[in-house]
Amino acid sequence: MQVVREELSPICASTRASGTKTPADNHVFQSNVLSRLGYTSCGLGLAWIAAIAVGFHLMMAHETTAGPEASAPALWPSASFVPSTPGHATVLMLAHPKCPCTAASLTQLELALRESTRSASPVKAYVLFTQPPGASDKKSWAETPLVRRASRMPGVEVHMDPAGREANLFGASTSGQVLAYNADRRLIFAGGLTPGRGVSGASSDSSALVKALTETTRAPAETRTPVFGCSLMGVSPSAPNRSPCCTETAK
Repeated sequence: MQVVREELSPICASTRASGTKTPADNHVFQSNVLSRLGYTSCGLGLAWIAAIAVGFHLMMAHETTAGPEASAPALWPSASFVPSTPGHATVLMLAHPKCPCTAASLTQLELALRESTRSASPVKAYVLFTQPPGASDKKSWAETPLVRRASRMPGVEVHMDPAGREANLFGASTSGQVLAYNADRRLIFAGGLTPGRGVSGASSDSSALVKALTETTRAPAETRTPVFGCSLMGVSPSAPNRSPCCTETAK
Protein backbone atom coordinates (compact mmCIF):
# COMPACT_ATOMS: atom_id res chain seq x y z
CA MET A 1 0.00 0.00 0.00
CA GLN A 2 2.85 2.30 0.69
CA VAL A 3 4.21 1.76 -2.83
CA VAL A 4 0.86 2.66 -4.38
CA ARG A 5 0.66 5.90 -2.45
CA GLU A 6 4.15 6.78 -3.54
CA GLU A 7 3.20 6.16 -7.16
CA LEU A 8 -0.01 8.16 -6.94
CA SER A 9 1.57 11.18 -5.37
CA PRO A 10 3.36 12.27 -8.54
CA ILE A 11 0.14 11.76 -10.49
CA CYS A 12 -1.84 14.01 -8.11
CA ALA A 13 0.90 16.58 -8.19
CA SER A 14 0.99 16.64 -11.96
CA THR A 15 -2.81 16.83 -12.17
CA ARG A 16 -2.96 19.89 -9.93
CA ALA A 17 -0.06 21.47 -11.72
CA SER A 18 -1.88 21.08 -15.04
CA GLY A 19 -4.70 23.38 -13.84
CA THR A 20 -7.43 20.88 -13.03
CA LYS A 21 -9.32 22.12 -9.96
CA THR A 22 -10.57 19.86 -7.24
CA PRO A 23 -13.92 20.43 -5.44
CA ALA A 24 -11.98 21.86 -2.53
CA ASP A 25 -10.29 24.38 -4.85
CA ASN A 26 -13.67 25.44 -6.28
CA HIS A 27 -15.05 25.93 -2.80
CA VAL A 28 -12.12 28.15 -1.86
CA PHE A 29 -12.51 30.15 -5.08
CA GLN A 30 -16.24 30.70 -4.51
CA SER A 31 -15.58 31.73 -0.93
CA ASN A 32 -13.03 34.28 -2.08
CA VAL A 33 -15.42 35.72 -4.67
CA LEU A 34 -18.23 35.99 -2.16
CA SER A 35 -15.91 37.61 0.37
CA ARG A 36 -14.79 40.20 -2.16
CA LEU A 37 -18.39 40.93 -3.15
CA GLY A 38 -19.26 41.30 0.52
CA TYR A 39 -16.41 43.70 1.09
CA THR A 40 -17.40 45.71 -2.01
CA SER A 41 -21.06 45.92 -0.92
CA CYS A 42 -20.03 46.91 2.58
CA GLY A 43 -17.72 49.59 1.19
CA LEU A 44 -20.47 50.98 -1.04
CA GLY A 45 -22.88 50.98 1.88
CA LEU A 46 -20.46 52.86 4.09
CA ALA A 47 -19.77 55.38 1.31
CA TRP A 48 -23.54 55.92 0.85
CA ILE A 49 -24.02 56.47 4.59
CA ALA A 50 -21.07 58.86 4.68
CA ALA A 51 -22.48 60.84 1.73
CA ILE A 52 -25.86 61.15 3.47
CA ALA A 53 -24.15 62.27 6.68
CA VAL A 54 -22.09 64.90 4.86
CA GLY A 55 -25.16 66.17 2.97
CA PHE A 56 -27.20 66.40 6.17
CA HIS A 57 -24.36 68.26 7.90
CA LEU A 58 -24.08 70.76 5.06
CA MET A 59 -27.85 71.27 5.00
CA MET A 60 -27.98 71.90 8.75
CA ALA A 61 -24.97 74.20 8.58
CA HIS A 62 -26.68 76.23 5.86
CA GLU A 63 -29.97 76.37 7.74
CA THR A 64 -28.38 77.56 10.98
CA THR A 65 -25.86 80.03 9.55
CA ALA A 66 -26.99 83.60 10.18
CA GLY A 67 -26.43 86.43 7.73
CA PRO A 68 -24.50 89.64 8.46
CA GLU A 69 -25.95 91.82 11.20
CA ALA A 70 -27.47 95.13 10.12
CA SER A 71 -25.67 98.35 10.97
CA ALA A 72 -28.95 100.19 11.45
CA PRO A 73 -28.96 103.86 12.46
CA ALA A 74 -29.97 104.52 16.06
CA LEU A 75 -32.44 107.19 14.88
CA TRP A 76 -34.87 106.89 12.00
CA PRO A 77 -33.08 108.31 8.90
CA SER A 78 -34.82 111.37 7.52
CA ALA A 79 -33.68 110.43 3.99
CA SER A 80 -35.92 107.33 3.94
CA PHE A 81 -38.91 107.40 1.60
CA VAL A 82 -40.82 105.37 4.23
CA PRO A 83 -42.67 107.81 6.49
CA SER A 84 -42.18 107.73 10.24
CA THR A 85 -45.63 108.60 11.55
CA PRO A 86 -45.57 110.81 14.67
CA GLY A 87 -46.81 108.97 17.76
CA HIS A 88 -46.43 105.58 16.06
CA ALA A 89 -43.86 102.84 16.34
CA THR A 90 -42.52 101.70 12.96
CA VAL A 91 -41.65 98.12 12.02
CA LEU A 92 -39.69 97.61 8.83
CA MET A 93 -38.81 94.30 7.17
CA LEU A 94 -36.32 94.25 4.30
CA ALA A 95 -36.71 91.21 2.08
CA HIS A 96 -35.51 89.55 -1.09
CA PRO A 97 -38.58 88.88 -3.28
CA LYS A 98 -37.27 85.48 -4.43
CA CYS A 99 -35.81 84.09 -1.23
CA PRO A 100 -37.69 80.94 -0.01
CA CYS A 101 -36.27 81.48 3.48
CA THR A 102 -38.25 84.71 3.77
CA ALA A 103 -41.65 82.98 3.64
CA ALA A 104 -41.13 81.90 7.25
CA SER A 105 -40.04 85.43 8.19
CA LEU A 106 -43.30 86.83 6.81
CA THR A 107 -45.26 84.29 8.84
CA GLN A 108 -43.45 85.28 12.00
CA LEU A 109 -43.90 88.98 11.26
CA GLU A 110 -47.65 88.56 10.88
CA LEU A 111 -47.85 86.69 14.18
CA ALA A 112 -45.70 89.26 15.98
CA LEU A 113 -47.82 92.16 14.72
CA ARG A 114 -50.95 90.35 15.83
CA GLU A 115 -49.50 89.96 19.31
CA SER A 116 -48.41 93.60 19.41
CA THR A 117 -51.90 95.10 19.43
CA ARG A 118 -51.29 96.18 23.03
CA SER A 119 -48.05 97.93 22.18
CA ALA A 120 -47.04 101.15 23.91
CA SER A 121 -47.80 103.05 20.67
CA PRO A 122 -49.78 102.23 17.51
CA VAL A 123 -47.63 100.29 15.06
CA LYS A 124 -47.06 101.00 11.36
CA ALA A 125 -45.52 98.09 9.50
CA TYR A 126 -43.76 97.99 6.13
CA VAL A 127 -42.11 95.30 4.01
CA LEU A 128 -39.59 96.56 1.47
CA PHE A 129 -38.62 94.14 -1.29
CA THR A 130 -35.21 94.77 -2.76
CA GLN A 131 -34.68 94.82 -6.51
CA PRO A 132 -30.93 94.11 -6.81
CA PRO A 133 -28.99 96.24 -9.31
CA GLY A 134 -28.19 93.14 -11.41
CA ALA A 135 -31.81 91.98 -11.76
CA SER A 136 -32.61 91.73 -15.47
CA ASP A 137 -36.42 91.79 -15.33
CA LYS A 138 -37.57 94.42 -12.83
CA LYS A 139 -41.26 93.66 -13.32
CA SER A 140 -40.95 89.97 -12.43
CA TRP A 141 -39.29 90.89 -9.13
CA ALA A 142 -42.33 92.95 -8.17
CA GLU A 143 -44.81 90.14 -8.86
CA THR A 144 -43.42 87.17 -6.94
CA PRO A 145 -45.51 84.98 -4.59
CA LEU A 146 -43.71 86.55 -1.62
CA VAL A 147 -44.65 90.07 -2.70
CA ARG A 148 -48.27 89.05 -3.23
CA ARG A 149 -48.38 87.31 0.12
CA ALA A 150 -46.97 90.30 1.98
CA SER A 151 -49.51 92.53 0.24
CA ARG A 152 -52.31 90.47 1.80
CA MET A 153 -50.99 90.80 5.35
CA PRO A 154 -53.26 92.96 7.54
CA GLY A 155 -51.85 96.36 8.47
CA VAL A 156 -48.73 95.98 6.31
CA GLU A 157 -47.66 98.29 3.47
CA VAL A 158 -45.47 96.80 0.75
CA HIS A 159 -43.02 98.76 -1.37
CA MET A 160 -40.29 97.86 -3.84
CA ASP A 161 -36.79 99.05 -3.10
CA PRO A 162 -35.03 99.69 -6.45
CA ALA A 163 -31.29 98.93 -6.31
CA GLY A 164 -31.60 98.40 -2.55
CA ARG A 165 -31.51 102.11 -1.71
CA GLU A 166 -33.46 101.72 1.53
CA ALA A 167 -31.58 98.55 2.45
CA ASN A 168 -28.32 100.47 2.19
CA LEU A 169 -29.76 103.39 4.12
CA PHE A 170 -30.72 101.09 7.00
CA GLY A 171 -27.51 99.07 6.79
CA ALA A 172 -29.33 95.81 6.00
CA SER A 173 -27.83 93.01 3.89
CA THR A 174 -29.86 89.86 4.75
CA SER A 175 -33.40 89.04 3.66
CA GLY A 176 -35.77 88.93 6.62
CA GLN A 177 -34.02 91.75 8.47
CA VAL A 178 -36.49 93.50 10.78
CA LEU A 179 -35.99 96.93 12.33
CA ALA A 180 -38.34 98.50 14.85
CA TYR A 181 -38.32 102.14 15.93
CA ASN A 182 -40.44 103.51 18.76
CA ALA A 183 -42.61 106.61 18.68
CA ASP A 184 -39.51 108.69 19.47
CA ARG A 185 -37.90 107.36 16.27
CA ARG A 186 -35.31 105.41 18.27
CA LEU A 187 -34.17 101.93 17.29
CA ILE A 188 -35.55 99.34 19.73
CA PHE A 189 -35.15 96.10 17.74
CA ALA A 190 -32.82 94.85 15.00
CA GLY A 191 -32.71 91.24 13.87
CA GLY A 192 -34.59 88.30 12.44
CA LEU A 193 -37.74 86.52 13.56
CA THR A 194 -36.89 82.87 12.84
CA PRO A 195 -34.52 80.38 14.53
CA GLY A 196 -33.12 79.25 11.16
CA ARG A 197 -33.48 79.59 7.40
CA GLY A 198 -37.07 78.92 6.44
CA VAL A 199 -37.99 77.77 9.97
CA SER A 200 -41.29 79.10 11.30
CA GLY A 201 -43.12 78.53 14.57
CA ALA A 202 -42.74 79.74 18.13
CA SER A 203 -39.49 81.64 18.39
CA SER A 204 -37.74 83.70 21.06
CA ASP A 205 -36.68 86.06 18.26
CA SER A 206 -40.23 87.04 17.28
CA SER A 207 -41.11 87.22 20.97
CA ALA A 208 -38.26 89.68 21.40
CA LEU A 209 -39.86 91.96 18.80
CA VAL A 210 -43.21 91.78 20.58
CA LYS A 211 -41.54 92.60 23.88
CA ALA A 212 -39.70 95.56 22.36
CA LEU A 213 -42.94 96.97 20.95
CA THR A 214 -44.92 96.49 24.12
CA GLU A 215 -42.22 97.86 26.43
CA THR A 216 -43.69 100.79 28.35
CA THR A 217 -40.46 102.41 29.56
CA ARG A 218 -39.52 105.69 27.97
CA ALA A 219 -36.09 104.53 26.81
CA PRO A 220 -36.26 100.75 26.21
CA ALA A 221 -33.05 98.83 25.60
CA GLU A 222 -32.18 97.94 22.02
CA THR A 223 -32.71 94.23 21.26
CA ARG A 224 -30.74 92.31 18.61
CA THR A 225 -31.29 88.81 17.20
CA PRO A 226 -29.64 86.85 14.34
CA VAL A 227 -31.08 87.02 10.82
CA PHE A 228 -31.41 83.95 8.58
CA GLY A 229 -31.93 84.48 4.87
CA CYS A 230 -30.45 85.17 1.44
CA SER A 231 -28.39 88.20 0.56
CA LEU A 232 -30.63 91.18 -0.20
CA MET A 233 -28.41 92.23 -3.11
CA GLY A 234 -27.78 88.72 -4.40
CA VAL A 235 -28.39 87.74 -7.99
CA SER A 236 -27.21 84.38 -9.31
CA PRO A 237 -24.80 84.81 -12.26
CA SER A 238 -26.28 81.76 -13.99
CA ALA A 239 -29.89 82.79 -13.29
CA PRO A 240 -30.23 86.60 -13.04
CA ASN A 241 -33.82 86.34 -11.83
CA ARG A 242 -32.96 84.21 -8.77
CA SER A 243 -31.29 84.78 -5.45
CA PRO A 244 -27.91 82.97 -5.29
CA CYS A 245 -28.72 81.08 -2.06
CA CYS A 246 -32.00 79.70 -3.34
CA THR A 247 -32.44 76.39 -5.13
CA GLU A 248 -36.04 77.07 -6.11
CA THR A 249 -38.38 79.95 -6.67
CA ALA A 250 -40.03 81.14 -3.49
CA LYS A 251 -43.57 79.89 -2.98
